[in-house]
Amino acid sequence: MVDRVALGRLVVVVGESVRDRLGGSVRAVPVHGYPATQLVLAWLPDAHSAAFRLTATAQAVMAERTPRP
Repeated sequence: MVDRVALGRLVVVVGESVRDRLGGSVRAVPVHGYPATQLVLAWLPDAHSAAFRLTATAQAVMAERTPRP
């Protein structure tokens, strides 16, 4: 994806955490004045297996990052 951006073929919206991985040829600017949003996942109806693996991985990562009382 970053390569396509660097070639001028794609513009993307990414989280701040990705900024340091974009490389020197890609410019990232903050977007101000918009409220925080919630990310959603979207997939084709016949891609249940891939969607399940992706959501399971995301939930596992979030569980590791969630502070415990």
